[in-house]
Amino acid sequence: MGGAVNEFIEVKYGRVKKLVNKKKWQWDMKPAFIAVQYARLVHQFKLEITHANADTGHESLRRQTYAQTILDAFGEELDDYHGFPIDFRSKVFTPVLQRQLRGVSDSYAPSIRTAIAPSTSKPTISQVTSFYLGNDPLDPRCIPSYRRNLLYIREVWWHLGVLMGKYSVKSVEDFNRTMDIHDVIIEALRGMGSPDPRGIPKLNEVEVATIYADGLQDFFQEELNRVVRSLLYIPMQPF
Repeated sequence: MGGAVNEFIEVKYGRVKKLVNKKKWQWDMKPAFIAVQYARLVHQFKLEITHANADTGHESLRRQTYAQTILDAFGEELDDYHGFPIDFRSKVFTPVLQRQLRGVSDSYAPSIRTAIAPSTSKPTISQVTSFYLGNDPLDPRCIPSYRRNLLYIREVWWHLGVLMGKYSVKSVEDFNRTMDIHDVIIEALRGMGSPDPRGIPKLNEVEVATIYADGLQDFFQEELNRVVRSLLYIPMQPF
C-alpha cells in the first residue's frame, strides 16, 4: 500500500483498432511507467471490471461502469503526457487517492462531502482546495495513513483480500461479504466518538476482529503490533 520514493511500474495500455482492409480488430498497446500508487489503482479497477463479468448485482455493475470510465480517462492522460514519469501527476487518480488517504470511498458523494466539510452541509472552495491539493498523495510518508484507512473503504478491502488470496475475484459471496464487513466497521465507529487527531489511531476491537476473521493479519501486522497487548480479542463470527 503506497510506495517508496521514485518507485515506478511499467504498464501497457491501449485501445482496440480495426486492421486495415480486414474484418479483424486487435489491441494497439503502448508502454508507460507510472508510480506504484497509480498502478495499485489500475489493478484494483481492472479486478472490479473482471468481477462484474461474473456478478450482475447492482453494486458490482455500478463499480464496473465507474472503473471502466476512470481507466479510460487515465489512459487519455497518459496519451497526452510527454514528460518524465517522476513529474507525472494524474488529474484522474489524484482525487481518488486523496479520498482513500482519508478512508473515504472514491465514488459515494455523501461520504466525500462529509469528509471535505464535516461541519457544514456545503463545502467551500477553500475546503475543497485543502482536501484535494493540500498534500501530495504520492509522498511515501502517506503510506501509514493509506494502510490504516483502507479498513473504511470496502473496494480497497476487497482488493487487498483478492491480492492475498483470501477472496476469489469472481466470487459474489466474497464481494457481498465485504459490504457486510464495511457496515459492521462503520457502525462500530459511530459509537466511539472522534479519534485523537494526534498521529494515527490504533485499531479498535472490531477492526482487530475483522482483520483476523478475514485472515489479513499478515498485512496488518504493523498496525496490530501497536494495539495494547491486553486487548480482549473475540473472533468475529462468519457473516
